[in-house]
Amino acid sequence: MKITLKNVGYIKKADITLNGLNVIAGPNGTGKSTVGKTVYTIIKSVSNSKRIVFENRRMLVESMCRTLFYSIQNNLQKSDAKSRNHDVSILLERFNASFAETLVRLLKEDNYSEAHRIIIAQINLIDTFLTLDEKSKLSAKKSLNDLMGVFTDISEQEEIKNSLEFMYNQMFRFQVNNLGTHATSEVVLDNNGDKLLEYKISNNANVLPFSERLSIKINETLKQRILPEVTFIETPLLLQVANAINIPYYWKDLLDKLKVNFQKTQNTLCKSVYKDLSDLLKGELVYIPDKQDFFFVPANTDNNLYVGNMASGEKMFGILQKMARYGMLSSDHMFIFDEPENHLHPEWQVKLAELLITLLENDVSVLLTTHSSILINALQEFAHAKKLESKVNFYFADLKKGIIDNVENFAEKEDVIFKSFYDAENLLPDID
Repeated sequence: MKITLKNVGYIKKADITLNGLNVIAGPNGTGKSTVGKTVYTIIKSVSNSKRIVFENRRMLVESMCRTLFYSIQNNLQKSDAKSRNHDVSILLERFNASFAETLVRLLKEDNYSEAHRIIIAQINLIDTFLTLDEKSKLSAKKSLNDLMGVFTDISEQEEIKNSLEFMYNQMFRFQVNNLGTHATSEVVLDNNGDKLLEYKISNNANVLPFSERLSIKINETLKQRILPEVTFIETPLLLQVANAINIPYYWKDLLDKLKVNFQKTQNTLCKSVYKDLSDLLKGELVYIPDKQDFFFVPANTDNNLYVGNMASGEKMFGILQKMARYGMLSSDHMFIFDEPENHLHPEWQVKLAELLITLLENDVSVLLTTHSSILINALQEFAHAKKLESKVNFYFADLKKGIIDNVENFAEKEDVIFKSFYDAENLLPDID
């Protein structure tokens, strides 16, 4: 499977294979992370489309009900005590939080007809308010009709499109196009010449909302052919914000996975990785629900070390250790690592490379961005030792050209990728 991006952020063009281990190197600001976030956005949008659309609708229903309540409350006119008490009673009894809770339950059950019946009853109830003027009544009825529109059946393709819109807001805040051009952004997901997903985003955000700028073509077999799960790992420091609310979507997604405390069936890969990382860390990362936080438990002791007091590199391997313990490493789960070497000593960068090749050996797809020559060298060596070179692809993100190109042989890696690392030394001043 391959993804092609054109005019997305800083990227003029990129063709990236998604099977096996794919490594993107290059300077800052060349779109390496954009590739990873786009892949994550697509897989999440498709594989979790039903849940994402439900969550989006749930938040919309709760927001609309809350807005309606306060709108009616603020528009109640001053009048005699009897009339006002009558209206306040209706507001508190029929438009309270339980109204939204009931609609959310019906939304989860896909019971749209019952939701329509309840909302129509609420519309009829608006006319019984004694101290609402006609304009306020019309406004409230319109809000309820808009609310009823949330409870509408949509096709699978519409569901995926809505999910994609939601994820682009979460991951990019809809800033997909190159701000320096008027070019349309294009993304294609392809499997051996068969286009599974193709969409374009026009570059006129100041005129049209994202939903109107997005045109999309979806292969009817897309949902069956895409990986069911993906995880984006950017920083181990997220372990220290386990209960934060305003954090990136992919942080929350990973934290939710790491908070799992029920044992899943471990495959051979998970058992092996869990043992290796437990030996390396000499302990285990755990989540304690009662304390709502992550801790490190050293081997042969009951003492808990708060995760904030762990080294960042230990946190990184602790994340993978916990995912291995609870059976999350498998061929139907893609992992995206964004510059993981940032927190690792060179020795542990080599250990990470060995682990990534182990994942590759077990058909786990990995997309990795990096600035580390040590990590790239180690990946080459371990892949060679395991005779897996054909499953490893290296790419270089060229800052001047805006293109992410495949680097096909070792000589090219030396000339292109490593040269970009070594050229940095020329920036050092000559010191006598």
